Amino acid sequence: MAYQTKAMCQDTYLQAATAVLYTVPAATRSIVKEIILCNTDTNAIAVTMNYLKDGGTLAKGAIMSAVSFAAGETKILSLSSVLNAGDAIKGLAGTADKVTVSISGIEENV
Repeated sequence: MAYQTKAMCQDTYLQAATAVLYTVPAATRSIVKEIILCNTDTNAIAVTMNYLKDGGTLAKGAIMSAVSFAAGETKILSLSSVLNAGDAIKGLAGTADKVTVSISGIEENV
């Protein structure tokens, strides 16, 4: 089985409506290793992120729920979350185009 490090989502702004940030490709398993979030605004902003099961719309698990980011604050989440083909990560922020998100990890062909 081949492993490949991957920028799953890079320097993307969260929107005010929930959006999918990364979907595990077919015949692949992913290990999400790190999520970096940065509030570029001068005001605090709440951020919510979840895992989705196999392309569904219901949350598989919360990564964070309405966590407040102070103005200019950056948070780095170190993870080892395993996602299967079709699973996804979604997120939103209280204000659009102010919080950047980068997700990195490993993809394994199965």
